[in-house]
Amino acid sequence: MRTMLKTTMSNVAALTPLLAASGVALAGGDGGIPFEKIGLHALNLVILLGVLGFVTRKLVRNGLIRRAANIREAIEASDRAQAAARERYAALETRLAGLEGQLATMRQEAETEAAAERALLIEKADIEAAALRANVARTVQAEAERARQRLRRHAAELAVQLAADQVVGSITDDDHVRLTRAFLASVQEGSEVSHG
Repeated sequence: MRTMLKTTMSNVAALTPLLAASGVALAGGDGGIPFEKIGLHALNLVILLGVLGFVTRKLVRNGLIRRAANIREAIEASDRAQAAARERYAALETRLAGLEGQLATMRQEAETEAAAERALLIEKADIEAAALRANVARTVQAEAERARQRLRRHAAELAVQLAADQVVGSITDDDHVRLTRAFLASVQEGSEVSHG
C-alpha cells in the first residue's frame, strides 16, 4: 500500500507541471477548458496527498507491521494447532491399535477361561453323575438285599406253615397221647431235679 501511495504521488507530481503548462497555453478563450484551475486543483491534491502521506506514514507503517505480525502469529498458531492435531491423531491411532490388540487379547483370554470353565463344569458333572450312579447302585443293591431277606422270611414262614400243616395232618390220636405223656414226664423230671 505504501508503494502504491508513493507511485500515485510521484505520477501526480510529474503530471502537475504539464497540466499547469498546458492549462496556461490553452486558457486563451472564454469557452475553453480551464486547465489552469485543474492544474491548481491537481497541485493542491498532490500537496494534500503528500502531507497526508507524510503525516500518516508512521501510522500506516505501524498498522502494516502490526497486521503482518498478527498474520504471522495467526499462521504460527495455526501451524502449532495443526501439529498438535497431528500428534493427537497419531496418539489416537496408536492407542486405537493398542486397544484393538488389547481387545483381541481379552477375547482370547475370555475364550480360554470359558473353555476352562466348560471343562471344569463337565468334569464336575461327570463326578456328580458317577456319584449318583454309585448311589443308585448301592440303593438298588440294598433294596435287592432287603427283598431277598423278605423273600427268605416269607419262604421260611411258608415252609414252617407247610410243615406244621403236614405234621398236624399226620399226627394221630395215639401220637397225641404219647407226645403228651413224654412232655409231662420231661416236666416232672425237670421239677425233681430242681427240688432235689
